Amino acid sequence: MSWFTMPLVLAVFAISVPASAWAAEARALSGDDMEIRDNTLIKPGHYRLPDAGDDGAIRITGNDITVDFQGAELDGSSEGQQPDAFTGRGIVIRG
Repeated sequence: MSWFTMPLVLAVFAISVPASAWAAEARALSGDDMEIRDNTLIKPGHYRLPDAGDDGAIRITGNDITVDFQGAELDGSSEGQQPDAFTGRGIVIRG
């Protein structure tokens, strides 16, 4: 292997390794009290997730976890609610 092809091989390896750590397909946000325990891709879209229990609509539990929203929008308010009236927690992270 020449000195020229070695960086190319290493670059391809570096790109392919992180991909194996992701879930097979993107997940839609399912609703209040969703728990994420590993690397997750979220399906793009607009999600309205009110937090009924005031304990976090989404809980991310663990260490070294990446959640990629891929441009998804997370909205925890009621339709038409003013931002200065928002209460509760949107995302709880423990690790």
